[in-house]
Amino acid sequence: MARTVRDTRLETRTSRLKLKARRDPYWKGIQKGLVVGYRKGAKGGTWIARAYDSAVGRRFEPLGVADDIADADGVRTLSFDQAQERARSWLAQLALADAGQGPRRLLTVQDAAEDYFADFRARGRAIDEFRRIIDRDIVPALGTIEVAKLTTRRIRDWHQNLAFAPVPLRAKQGEKPKARKPHFDPAEALRRRKVTANHKLTVLKALLNHAFRENQVASDIAWRKVRPFPRVDVAIVRFLSEEEVLRLLHVTDAAFQRLIYAAIMTGCRYQELAGIRCGDYSLAAKKVFVRNGKGGKARHVRLSDEGLGVFDAVTLGRPRESLAFCRPDGSAWGKNHQQRLMREASARASIEPPAHFHLLRHTHASWLAMRRVSLGVIASQLGHSDTRITEKHYAHLAQSYVDEEIRSNLPRLGFSLANDAPVLDLKAGCPENSGPGK
Repeated sequence: MARTVRDTRLETRTSRLKLKARRDPYWKGIQKGLVVGYRKGAKGGTWIARAYDSAVGRRFEPLGVADDIADADGVRTLSFDQAQERARSWLAQLALADAGQGPRRLLTVQDAAEDYFADFRARGRAIDEFRRIIDRDIVPALGTIEVAKLTTRRIRDWHQNLAFAPVPLRAKQGEKPKARKPHFDPAEALRRRKVTANHKLTVLKALLNHAFRENQVASDIAWRKVRPFPRVDVAIVRFLSEEEVLRLLHVTDAAFQRLIYAAIMTGCRYQELAGIRCGDYSLAAKKVFVRNGKGGKARHVRLSDEGLGVFDAVTLGRPRESLAFCRPDGSAWGKNHQQRLMREASARASIEPPAHFHLLRHTHASWLAMRRVSLGVIASQLGHSDTRITEKHYAHLAQSYVDEEIRSNLPRLGFSLANDAPVLDLKAGCPENSGPGK
């Protein structure tokens, strides 16, 4: 990162007020071949950059309005430090353009998002989740801004607004928006909003970093300086007991019962199970192949003897290309078909708060962790690319059993620290403290 240059004449609005208004700017060199100038006018000043190239000569670029009257916003009104950062970005863009690698258009955040989508499609990766975040949260707020003019302050304000702004009301098309029921714990509600804001910041950085890697923007410093909210991504994983799972299985119809049972035995997501075909199950290998995993990644899921029984039951005598799990009428399970059924089953099974289908995946992993299965094995079973996510959610469960082993195996001395207990002489009985004179 380039060092910010100091100049007592230009650093503050107070010092700039003392300068005489003139057309010729007050120049300050900030690096070799690059100068930032302050042009003082009757109603405030403006920043301008000047670069020198031996082949081209001098080049000039207006940077923005100086913060003589209004506070700097990093977009139109700039401080001296921000003017330097903008000038360096402009010089880097010139270098790319001279090398034939510069952008062919003024790249906006929305343009960068479309390029990011195109790259995702070319690599066969799923983009639905990113698309929703970009269309709903990023493009409306930042889409028209040129990436080269995107500032740290603008990104930071957007990020913080995601967490602290009032939660928007939602409604189906044509219906009146309904007020959300407030969370019983305001601090927990804020923590969750911060977690969501951090996730959306990650998506924004991903598409901007793609533009930077493709030489469509000269610098990534603006978004690299924005930090996520710290210490909010605390994993609080709920899971069902064996008795609760049995109650769920007993109160559901046969078709949904098979789906729940398979989720518990495999840890697969709802959409993954809905896409499994009979030919994806191998009794010899004791595995089932998941072809439509999250992010477009396929994987093999290992099955226990009980899990083998589930897949034996749903695939026996059926064509290889038919779906292993179907609705009662034989049709495929759709995107949200499980939601109402899980709420109703939870009510009949007296599970409060109601279980959602993804909780079955957490239950599968939690049971493994509590039985001392290594986190690497659990990560492989769930389809995590590494153990970081697995450790975040399930390491505390594995650790709790380590703690239990320590507590149960240390000897019990049976000594009481009550006030009326006899005083224990720690020196008595020690060989070095016995004998004459001791």
